[in-house]
Amino acid sequence: MEPAGRMQRPCLAGSLRWAGFALSVRGLGLGVGEFAIMGLLPDVVGGFGISIPQTGHAISSHAHGVVVGAPAIAVLAARMARRTLLLALMTASILGNIATALAPCRVRAIMQ
Repeated sequence: MEPAGRMQRPCLAGSLRWAGFALSVRGLGLGVGEFAIMGLLPDVVGGFGISIPQTGHAISSHAHGVVVGAPAIAVLAARMARRTLLLALMTASILGNIATALAPCRVRAIMQ
């Protein structure tokens, strides 16, 4: 028999494990997406037909967007429900990746 203060909720515990797993997988995906581009630099240069410095500037502009965007989202969405915010940001990220992958030219890919 368990002590009175330590009741376990198996349904909630399993749900939290799945939520933690999903967040971990998405975090891994975002991290790989952020850092893998540096290793793919020669392929990006060849695929888009631009120079290495131009590609480096595109990567840097993305980093600047993250540096400015993360605090801005934190401040502007402070009163939103965390779950709603998480789902909205994950959806925006997925749609942005799809739009970039399907972009017919480099200008549209960079604008995404």
